[in-house]
Amino acid sequence: MQWSPAAAEWPFTLESQLHGSYLMAAASDSYTGKEIYQNEQAVRDGNLITANGAGYLEFTREVLAALDAYPADYIENNYQFFKLGYIEF
Repeated sequence: MQWSPAAAEWPFTLESQLHGSYLMAAASDSYTGKEIYQNEQAVRDGNLITANGAGYLEFTREVLAALDAYPADYIENNYQFFKLGYIEF
């Protein structure tokens, strides 16, 4: 499935979709998405992928999975290699 802005539901709001970030502590009182906030490096909810600043590997893994760019086990094995720095057998 190819993603396009026309096919997405706009606007994306963090108050209505699962999301993550490292800014939760700085969220204002008007932020209403606290109940669906996920304390994860990267979170995918449909076509929306969010990540904190240190979650670049997890973000990349989620993007590749969302695009169905490679088989899931290939994506996961490469993620584990770059996360750990070695291959576990």
